[in-house]
Amino acid sequence: MCPNFAIPQDLPPMPSHLREVLRFVISSYEKIVNTSFFQSDHVQTIRVRESMSWRLQISPAARWSMFLAAKVFEGMTENSQTPTVRFAKYYDWIDRLEKHLDSVPWDGFTEIQVSHRLAEKLELNLFKLRTTNSINTYQLLQRHAPSFLRIVSSDPAFWSDTCPPTKVSLAHVLASERYEVTHFALLDMIMGSWIIGPLPDWYRVERELLDWKPSTRSVPGEEGWKAIARLAVRESWRHALLIYLYMGVCGVKSDDPRVRSSVKQVFQIIDTVKEKPQPITHLHFSTQYLIAGAYTPNEKQRATAREELSISIKTGTWLLNGSDFVPVLDHLWHGAAAGGRAIQWSDYAHSRQVALPIPI
Repeated sequence: MCPNFAIPQDLPPMPSHLREVLRFVISSYEKIVNTSFFQSDHVQTIRVRESMSWRLQISPAARWSMFLAAKVFEGMTENSQTPTVRFAKYYDWIDRLEKHLDSVPWDGFTEIQVSHRLAEKLELNLFKLRTTNSINTYQLLQRHAPSFLRIVSSDPAFWSDTCPPTKVSLAHVLASERYEVTHFALLDMIMGSWIIGPLPDWYRVERELLDWKPSTRSVPGEEGWKAIARLAVRESWRHALLIYLYMGVCGVKSDDPRVRSSVKQVFQIIDTVKEKPQPITHLHFSTQYLIAGAYTPNEKQRATAREELSISIKTGTWLLNGSDFVPVLDHLWHGAAAGGRAIQWSDYAHSRQVALPIPI
């Protein structure tokens, strides 16, 4: 237990029995997971449940943090209110709990308890991102990077014999059952600066992307269209990465035959997913639509990309709001790429800086 922790005020009622809390947390988590095309295997599911059960028992603070996270998960599947109204309530709860944690003295905490408290604060702030558009993700990552580094450096589970003592293993971080650590690392990779400019062995990366074959393993009892959609997600990502490799790394223009081929493939592949009964289906393709849409000279494909990104509203499921990038594409299409002109990666970067400035 964390010392000096009193029950926060003005928060939603939490079940009194630990078993009921665990059941609610796991149920809310699995509802979100089940909307995805990519499911955990049986062993991974058991490990996640064991990790959740352990965290619920270590401290009241962790229990409240996970309970509010589960309430956010629950809210992602509700349609009774608009996202803005619905998530304002969750943001207020999370903010209240965070302030309560900040008011508790850390005197007498052991190193393990300090690590747990840092993890709780990190998790709460990451969930804040899912409830509001008012937080700058870059600034949040910068602010909490020291906490992340302290957590992973103090836990031998993140160390590797192949890494220097001053570094942690990214593979171990991504394979961890500690949600807040994996969450932070993934978000940091998404929001971090992509490599722009010459890469000496880029042709090896190209060869790997060209030769890569997605898994066609089926999931027992799964609807057939989901298997097709999962394949489409992987294949469309492969071509989106090829576009980035050729334009961002190799510096070619959008009229390069290799770029045009992958742009065409992205739109054709996604079009095979005719059935999109859930909003999350669109979100699986948001980044691919953005990359391919930026560099297509085809007005019909531009219109498709714009429409798909426009409906990718922030539901809390995804941290990046696709509709935020529509003004970027509009600026690009009516500027450097007007009339289907060939452009470079730097033209997109300029439009992003103008239409979607990000203070750091």
